[in-house]
Amino acid sequence: MNVDQDILDRIKQINWFTNCGQVMQKELQISQTYVHNWIEAKKYFVVGRENGQRAT
Repeated sequence: MNVDQDILDRIKQINWFTNCGQVMQKELQISQTYVHNWIEAKKYFVVGRENGQRAT
């Protein structure tokens, strides 16, 4: 893959870890579904993607 040098230079300038360890001001709402095996996880993964959810 050929990536333009300007893009690589811009990526290098990003302070990726600037906010590490700081309290986030937004509340995240993530729905979780606990499963007991991979078969059940696969079922929820497919269904969850259709509904915009994730299985954990």
